[in-house]
Amino acid sequence: MKVTRMTVEGAKGWADITRRDGMIHAHGDGAAGLFDLRARPDIAAQQDQMARQLQFMLDGYRGAVGDVAECLRFIQNFAD
Repeated sequence: MKVTRMTVEGAKGWADITRRDGMIHAHGDGAAGLFDLRARPDIAAQQDQMARQLQFMLDGYRGAVGDVAECLRFIQNFAD
């Protein structure tokens, strides 16, 4: 079994996370409006940056390490 799509929701928005075309995608409606984030599944630094952006969009504030780590765990479901 594998995860093909995940929907996450925060206080200020939601996002669908998928993997297609060789990339991890997160798109939704968040604190700053509509967004579309992408990261390569084999580059940890891109996944970390995506997690920071996703956390901000979902919660509406720049979170602490634990807040970002939660988003990173969602993203890592789609990593290599």
